[in-house]
Amino acid sequence: MTDTEAADLINQGLALHRQGAFPQAAARYSEALRRDPRNADALYYLAAIAGAEGRFDQAITLSRAAIEIAPGRAKPHNLLGKALHRTRQNPAALESFQAAIACEPAFAEAHGNRANVLMDLGRLAEAVEGFDHALSLDPNAIEDWCNRGTALQELGRSADAIASFERALVLQPDFVPAYIGRAGALAALGRNEAALADYDRALAGNARQAEAWHGRGLVHKQLGQFAQALADLDRALQLRPNDPDILGGRAAALNACRRYEEALACANAALAIAAQHAGALFVRATINFNLKRYPEAIADYDAVLRLKPDHRLAFGCALWCRLLCCDWSGSEGLAETLRRRIVDERSIVSPFAVLATTADALAQRDYIGAFVDYQRRAPAGPRIVRRPGVSPRIRVAYLSPDFNDHAVAYLAVELFERHDRTRFEISAVSFAEDDRSEMRARLVRAFDRFIDAIDRTDREVHQMIEGLGIDIAVDLGGYTEGARPFVLADRPAPVQASYLGFTGTSAADFIDYLIADQIAIPPHLHAGFTEKIVSLPDTFMVSQSLRPFGSTLATRAAVGLRDDAFVFCCFNNTWKISPAMFDIWMRLLREVDRSILWLKDISDIATENLRNAARTRGVDPDRLVFAPRLPLPDHLARHRFADLFLDTQPFNAHTTANDALRAGLPVLTCQGGAYAGRVAASLLHAIGLDELVTDSLEDYAALALKLARDRQLLQSVRHKLQANAPASPLFDVDRFRRHIEAAYTEMWEIARRGESPRSLTVPALE
Repeated sequence: MTDTEAADLINQGLALHRQGAFPQAAARYSEALRRDPRNADALYYLAAIAGAEGRFDQAITLSRAAIEIAPGRAKPHNLLGKALHRTRQNPAALESFQAAIACEPAFAEAHGNRANVLMDLGRLAEAVEGFDHALSLDPNAIEDWCNRGTALQELGRSADAIASFERALVLQPDFVPAYIGRAGALAALGRNEAALADYDRALAGNARQAEAWHGRGLVHKQLGQFAQALADLDRALQLRPNDPDILGGRAAALNACRRYEEALACANAALAIAAQHAGALFVRATINFNLKRYPEAIADYDAVLRLKPDHRLAFGCALWCRLLCCDWSGSEGLAETLRRRIVDERSIVSPFAVLATTADALAQRDYIGAFVDYQRRAPAGPRIVRRPGVSPRIRVAYLSPDFNDHAVAYLAVELFERHDRTRFEISAVSFAEDDRSEMRARLVRAFDRFIDAIDRTDREVHQMIEGLGIDIAVDLGGYTEGARPFVLADRPAPVQASYLGFTGTSAADFIDYLIADQIAIPPHLHAGFTEKIVSLPDTFMVSQSLRPFGSTLATRAAVGLRDDAFVFCCFNNTWKISPAMFDIWMRLLREVDRSILWLKDISDIATENLRNAARTRGVDPDRLVFAPRLPLPDHLARHRFADLFLDTQPFNAHTTANDALRAGLPVLTCQGGAYAGRVAASLLHAIGLDELVTDSLEDYAALALKLARDRQLLQSVRHKLQANAPASPLFDVDRFRRHIEAAYTEMWEIARRGESPRSLTVPALE
């Protein structure tokens, strides 16, 4: 057969190929190949048809055969890369696209394809650079503009992503993938109505767009409209029953509904189809986290990071899981790893994990600021902030996810009851489940107005606060579980403050004040806060008045303790226990005969990890005793069976320190470099026990050992605590009420005068 005859067959095949007549075209190419087995063109075009028909394994074989014959041609390398990419062989696909570019450096399509693989590998910044290079070679590559937008979106650069999708729409106004992509970016900015409009535009052109139904469902999930979300996701699954993205989205919606077992089954179905699907792995990890299956969650978060090293959330989530279950593997160098990942914009870390691992107030401000920038939703439109008015009473609203049987409620309920109703009108905005507890009922009675807002959207809550004419909104939750700080993002009240629930900066420009005291946040730490600091006298922590516990616990044996043991105690949550603190505690157990460490029983995995950590430090694990959950009266009463409460750093005991002091148990603390690490010092100062505040871990360890060995000294401290407590400002609720009301009054007067918020020091009122 002559070269001309082979060329004629291939040209005939190409004409049919362009018409979509694949079988007839393939017949021509095959005939050319039968007559000339080393015809690279015939192999290449057969590979192209195989790829177009979804026969990717055959496309790979044919492409490689073409490359073997003509290794210097760019297109076969590019085609091979596309087939490898479709079969999730991403490292090999990347090599193929790089080979194509080496053959033809200005091959725009190969640059775009390479960027797609980089995106799938989680190398997002490199992917954006790759798309930029491809578009410099071919500015009209619509799909590259869209894929660039997707990469930017995954980097959290939603505004830039929208601009990229809009460039695609300029080139082709009816390009459905651009509407779908822009909708996702709009949703990430909280512009949910605009996002839904884009999804509807996509569906108007073709109602069988599974990706649009998928995205629409996720927007409805974000709006809390779970029934509609699941209906949309089910429509998407009807169109693509085996799509792991959609199954993962449905799992996320079920997880948001707290239908955890159904959500887990859905995530597992996604992973049965695509075992290396980073999105489904992340959702499954989050479900396991909610089920408190921390080892399983950690394994999945780590798998996500192996697939996508720059995943913005997986590192921080894995870190938080490890803190919760005292898994200290990889803790060496953690502070620097955390800093670098946040500074390089590779990770977003939850504020509590930041406070638990970082003792520098300035670093906390920056790290939490990155979290806020990532999480904050853009306002729906320009807002008119209500100017302060004149009313007979200042209207204060407390916002909290803890208005039920929770520690924050126990601390603050008496304050709510005692507020001066001649000068203040007090409202509650609750994001807490109604647990039918006595505390919930007491809280409802304590307020002039109690609003159950758990099922209301942020916009609805904003409008409600604005409609009630609230003067001062006080967020008691910060970034605790269930809190909704972004309700205040559009400033529904003229004055907005953070108090009690979160002992760090909000790093949010919509919070004017943080209410603390000069020990918890001394002036030299003010730079670590975006808020102005209101310093109360005595202590920032409100408490209920002292009263009998009403417990029947009478002996150590009743709580599983030996009578002859010296009992070091720490009832802090286990995520506050750092390896450095645990090292000190184990040295104390080795040096103090018949001593034990009494800890809070949080989970089986935390208990196991702590017992193993004791063993590796040369301490019998049986010297760790774990206290089960008890009703509050019994929990408070059992403190008297301990000898010394050992505090933690960099995150102190907060309510737990208050409980111990209330029960007459001395608390030994080390004063840290940030608010969360200075709370116990504030409480001890208020109760007149500054001698139990140390300035270094070395001094902390030395004083703990001294108190354990000198029983007379410890007894004198205990007697002093018991003598001081009844008259202490720490438990004088009415004194505290007068101070915080003075703060509210000054904050309100500053606003009424049209002045900017400023730091305040409230004088002690007798």
